[in-house]
Amino acid sequence: NHFLITNLPCGEVYLAPVEESVNGVAVFDEIYANGSKIRDLKCTFSDGKLVDFSSEIDDVKPFETFLSTHSGDARMVAELGLGMNPEVHKPVWYIFLDEKIYGSCHIAIGDNYVYGGVNRSSLHFDMVIMNPTLVVNDVTVFEKGKIVVWWINME
Repeated sequence: NHFLITNLPCGEVYLAPVEESVNGVAVFDEIYANGSKIRDLKCTFSDGKLVDFSSEIDDVKPFETFLSTHSGDARMVAELGLGMNPEVHKPVWYIFLDEKIYGSCHIAIGDNYVYGGVNRSSLHFDMVIMNPTLVVNDVTVFEKGKIVVWWINME
């Protein structure tokens, strides 16, 4: 199958990771779920699935409800993206811009079939991390929002 994806403005590098390979913790600055703002959403991923989440600031029940309303595996990691657009500097709460903020990272959960993955869900939900430290296979890619490596040999 061939897919055509248009995603403007330009400025992100993204992929569907091998689903079961994703393990770790991510803290998302702010998300909106079912109309509720949730700040500092701490998400734990194990074998590619969102297995736990919490916030010390806001109630996470709206996020739990949001996830439960979707078909398929809504908790599967769907996408890893790196914001690379030097003209996008701060969130405006429009994901097609926010995921391109230079030095940001985003992780999506839910459907990733269109990106070359295997998971199908009625959800594809991007969550942005500002100024992330991102480590892939023991290589630091971003350090506090600064790109520190441009190439990773995955062999």
